[in-house]
Amino acid sequence: MLSRKTSAFLAALLCAAVIALPSPTATAQTPPDSGRRFYADLGSTLEGDAAHTAAVGVLLPSSLFTGVPRDAGPLSLHWDLSLTHWRAPGAQGGHRSFTQLAAMGVWRHPLGGPGAPLFVDLGLGVSIFDRLYASGTDRFSTAFQFTQAIGLGYRFGEKHAHEISVRFQHVSNGGIKRPNPGENFVRLRFASRF
Repeated sequence: MLSRKTSAFLAALLCAAVIALPSPTATAQTPPDSGRRFYADLGSTLEGDAAHTAAVGVLLPSSLFTGVPRDAGPLSLHWDLSLTHWRAPGAQGGHRSFTQLAAMGVWRHPLGGPGAPLFVDLGLGVSIFDRLYASGTDRFSTAFQFTQAIGLGYRFGEKHAHEISVRFQHVSNGGIKRPNPGENFVRLRFASRF
């Protein structure tokens, strides 16, 4: 169950996405941005113990779909491959560190019409930890986890070479084994084309 703080954050993010939707007259189609990007991001959990994350990763265009034309603009798919360091309070005090390797398929939709700098990302993937995650109050029962993300971002610079985004991400094992407390966190990401 999501806390009020998490629910309010998700509601604000969805409201921003709806407000930024283009008018029905924005029907011109341009190819989606298919540039490869390197990124770094920082994050923190939204509830419970204050766990923090730092990640590096790459965004690679998918050859499965080069873009799906839609009235509001192109929808593109890319792969998000990342290595994340988690730091969480230990049950006996101090801190514990964990490493997570993740792969996610991410659908991107530009808001405000094709070529607009504002975008929304929706992602679904899997990850594996180097050992069972355990913070002061939460403990995962499996090293394998599913992950879902929603992000709102802005592209800038020459030919939109850079982007910054805020992302809400959930990590849990989907109920395949108990306990399954999951973690919800917000991440701030900077990405640049390579």
